[in-house]
Amino acid sequence: MARIAWLIAVLGVAAALALSACTATPVPDPEPSPSVTVEPTLPTDMPAIDLTITGGDPSQLVGRWIPIDVPGSTEPDIEFRDDATWRASDGCNETEGTWTQLSDDRVSLTAGPSTLIGCEGVPTASLIQQATEVDLGSEAHMIWLDASGATLLELVLVDESA
Repeated sequence: MARIAWLIAVLGVAAALALSACTATPVPDPEPSPSVTVEPTLPTDMPAIDLTITGGDPSQLVGRWIPIDVPGSTEPDIEFRDDATWRASDGCNETEGTWTQLSDDRVSLTAGPSTLIGCEGVPTASLIQQATEVDLGSEAHMIWLDASGATLLELVLVDESA
C-alpha cells in the first residue's frame, strides 16, 4: 500500500512538472514608437456602374425602395437621396456611394467598401453590380435588369409620409 501511495505521489509530481512546462510566461508588449502611425486600410471601391433608365426619368430614383419578395427576417432596401448619394442594405451589410445623372436616360453609380456579414435576405449590393438597366415604367415600382434583360430585383417605393 505504501508503494502505491509513493507511486501516486511521484506521478502527481511528474504531472505537475509537465503541466507547468506548458504554461507560458506572458511577455509584455513593447512600447509603441511615438513616431510611427499606422492607418487602417480599406478595401478598394467598386468600379462605377453605368445604368440605362427606361420608363421614367432618373430623378424618379430618389426615395427609399424595398424588395417585393424578401426571404428571411432582414429588412433590405435601396435609398437614392437628393444630394446624389445612395445606400443599399441586404439587412445586415451596407454599401453606399454617389450617383450621377449622365443624360436623360443614364446614371452612373459609384460605391465605397461594404461589410460582408453573412445573412439571409436580398443581396442588394451584388445585384446592383450586375445590373445594366433600371425600369421605372410603373408608378412607385422599380425593376433592375441584367445585360440579358433578366430581372435581378423588383422594388417598390416606400411612402415615408405615412
